[in-house]
Amino acid sequence: MPTTITLGAGSGGVGTRTVTISCVLSSTVIANQDNFAPILSNANSNGGTTPIDLANGFNTITIPTTAGGCVFIPPTANVTTITLKGVTGDTGVVMKPSAPFVLAFANPPPASFGLTAGGVIAGCLAIWI
Repeated sequence: MPTTITLGAGSGGVGTRTVTISCVLSSTVIANQDNFAPILSNANSNGGTTPIDLANGFNTITIPTTAGGCVFIPPTANVTTITLKGVTGDTGVVMKPSAPFVLAFANPPPASFGLTAGGVIAGCLAIWI
């Protein structure tokens, strides 16, 4: 089901953005291994959102202590590189610049994660799950 999010002036612009998240999970059941926990399930999450404007270079994203994961959404027209990192200086993983990505955290979650931007990227959004 799509969720409409209204962006405030501090998020790089005012407007609305519709976010649709869907997942297809399939598995081959092997004898007595059909009981498994959902990939992301967090009764303590407040489902909050954080508008984020990425600066050129390394950006530390602080994770709420109750978060089980994050859906990070860059602007749909973004072409500037975004690299997911644990700390500044590591190689990291280059993400698709214009596509949302999902991170699932251990419990308790880490204090933060890093995103290195190849330039300024205004109007990103983190949805905490």
